[in-house]
Amino acid sequence: MRSRHYLLGLAAGALMVTGAEAADLPAPEPVDYVRICDAFGAGFYYIPGTETCIRIGGFVRAQYAFGYSKTKVGAAAATTSNMWSWYGRGAISIDTRTNTEYGLLRTFILAWTTRAGGSATGAAYVAANGAGTSGSLFLWDAFIQFGGLTAGQVTSFFSGGWGTTIEAGPDGAGVNHKVVALAYTFAFGNGMSASIALEAPTFVSTFFHANVGIVRPDIVANVRVDQGWGSAQLSVMAHHVRTAALNTSGWSANLGASFNIPSANASIFIVGMYGRGNIAGVLTSYSCHALCSDINTTTGGLATAWGIAGGASFALSPQLRAAIEGQYIRQSAGAVSFRQYDIQGNLVYSPVAGLSFTFFAEYRSVNAIAATGTDVNAWLAGLRIQRAY
Repeated sequence: MRSRHYLLGLAAGALMVTGAEAADLPAPEPVDYVRICDAFGAGFYYIPGTETCIRIGGFVRAQYAFGYSKTKVGAAAATTSNMWSWYGRGAISIDTRTNTEYGLLRTFILAWTTRAGGSATGAAYVAANGAGTSGSLFLWDAFIQFGGLTAGQVTSFFSGGWGTTIEAGPDGAGVNHKVVALAYTFAFGNGMSASIALEAPTFVSTFFHANVGIVRPDIVANVRVDQGWGSAQLSVMAHHVRTAALNTSGWSANLGASFNIPSANASIFIVGMYGRGNIAGVLTSYSCHALCSDINTTTGGLATAWGIAGGASFALSPQLRAAIEGQYIRQSAGAVSFRQYDIQGNLVYSPVAGLSFTFFAEYRSVNAIAATGTDVNAWLAGLRIQRAY
């Protein structure tokens, strides 16, 4: 009996000691669970311990394209080439947003790497898709927005965002015209806004006159409206042109609009462009060729260019959509004057959300006006498979 009481006493003492030691241990930190952030759409969640929302996205793409090109320079015999380009691409985007007393604070990054192969590296079509060097890292967007301020790598504020196909879009619309910019946007309400921007000139097209240095950025201004019927934008750009014999300013402007047609599940757009001493306002850096020039090679003055583009997009069913667009561009630059025609189309099948199979085709014709100029006729067609998330 005495042994039993002794064992019970030991057990009770052990429990008391254990309880005292447990009471002395530090309390575990509270778990900060991830919270869904529904203020900015699907996919955002709060970064733990902050009021900043983040969304991780991107896409994986495989593209297979084939084409044909015929080039004729002056009276020389035409040269022909078969073009093919296959590539795989992986992209990642990081979008962060925080509501502050001064307005929205946002950062956005989109970058990708590509494994590419083929013979179409000089055909402008691959360049339009940003294929670049196989395995290289390509930075598409990297910007900060704070209220109306935008700073970093963005789509040019000169661009209206027109375009319905997957290629470069209408060249003159500047769909893929990426620049480093410092800009401010004024929002007036009811879908009205205006922007002023300083942009790095990424496309200085003085092929036939040695450029001796750009000393100021492009100055861009636009006025825009976005409403239920569609959108419209007027943009102007001042561009510094400087060669050994010339130090002046060029300019360009575009006016475009898109219109929604709910009864036909469709939308259409049209845009017109004009530039004097600024070919970048009519042809983007992704699609210009060796004939492009800010300078008139005959007079030594500024070259002029103009163009018009338009297109339409149709929802044929919830899973199937089609788009077509075309353009005409004319450059008057002495011996390097030319006309360019371009038509593009694609058919997109999306069996499930985020997955698309796109069949695309494009035809481009460049006709030199001078007898010694260059004529180019090329077509490209292919398949793009993409999973976006």
